[in-house]
Amino acid sequence: MSAISSAAAIICVCAVAASILNVIKPGGSMQKIFNLVVGVFLICTLLFAVSSAVGEFKNEAEGWFDSQTTQQNGDEFLQEQVLKQTADNLTLTLHNLLLQQGIEVTDIKLKLKNDATSGIKIEEVNIYIKKGLSELAPKIVQITKDNLAVTPQVVAE
Repeated sequence: MSAISSAAAIICVCAVAASILNVIKPGGSMQKIFNLVVGVFLICTLLFAVSSAVGEFKNEAEGWFDSQTTQQNGDEFLQEQVLKQTADNLTLTLHNLLLQQGIEVTDIKLKLKNDATSGIKIEEVNIYIKKGLSELAPKIVQITKDNLAVTPQVVAE
């Protein structure tokens, strides 16, 4: 908006200057040359004012599009953070549920997906246990199925 007001101010100042010059213009053969110079001056002033206003408007428009991109990136970042926090909370919950049953795991890895229609889904659960505890795998699978409604992959390492 400032581009339009500055262009209007430049045009007004030049119009006033041209009017003052018209009052003091010379007569005779110099009058035609003088009118030509004043006309060219006014046309150049108009072109300069319009081009600077258009350039400033482009800069403002680019800033607006950049903010839209930043907002989209911010939304994607927020979705990633929600998925990460949800995965952390589910991992901690599952770890605590297994500890309550006397099962100690070495690691739990969850893979989540954000589905537009149904929200956050658990795609994959990997539970890592020590090799000596592989007989607990069916119990781990059952606890995970009962609480998260997903069948995990139990890996003995």
